[in-house]
Amino acid sequence: MEPSTVVLLRVAPADLGVKTLYEVFSWGQEAHGEYLYYGEIDSAAVKPDGTGDLTKASVYAEVSVSFESDTLSAVIGDLRTYVKVAEKQRGFSFGAWLNQEGRQSMSPAETCLHLRHVPELLIDVSQRSWRRLMINAPLSTVVFSAAMINESRVTEIVVGGQRQGASLRWLWDKFNGLCDTYNNIPAVRFHGARRE
Repeated sequence: MEPSTVVLLRVAPADLGVKTLYEVFSWGQEAHGEYLYYGEIDSAAVKPDGTGDLTKASVYAEVSVSFESDTLSAVIGDLRTYVKVAEKQRGFSFGAWLNQEGRQSMSPAETCLHLRHVPELLIDVSQRSWRRLMINAPLSTVVFSAAMINESRVTEIVVGGQRQGASLRWLWDKFNGLCDTYNNIPAVRFHGARRE
C-alpha cells in the first residue's frame, strides 16, 4: 500500500540548508541536538503551520546528523553490540527474508504479528555503521534505522510505520533510497540546535 505523504524538508547532502528537529517535526519527539536533511510524514499528520506531528503519523522518514558526544557514544556502543550479533547471525539475509511470499505486502501491524517475539532484525553492520529493523508489537510499529559514524558526527536515517500505514516494501524502498542519497554527507559542522 502506498501512503499519502508530504515531504517537509529535502536538503541535498552537500547543501547547508538543514533545519532543527522542531522546525520540521514540532510534536512527538524530543530534540537531542540534531540537524535534519530530510523529513517526510503522512499527510494526515501535517499541522497547519506546515510541521509534522509524529504522534499522529502512520508513516514518517527522517535523516539527521548529530555532533552530540552522548549520541556518538550511544551509537558506538550499539555498533559494538551489533558486531557481536552479526557474527551469530551469519548467513541471515534480510533481503531474502523480505522476498519470501507475501512479506513485501505486509503492513506494520502484520509484520509485528509475524515477528512478535523478535524485537529487532540486524540488516547489516560494518566497522562504522549499522542498519536494523526494530519491531514494537504492542504498538504495531516497525522502524528501519541506520547509523553511520563519521569522525565526530553521527548520521541517522529512520523510516517508520505503524498499523496499516504502508507496506513493508514501501518502507524498505524509502529507507534504502534515503540511505543511498545520504550515505556520504560532507563533514560540515552545525551549531545551535536545541536539546531537551
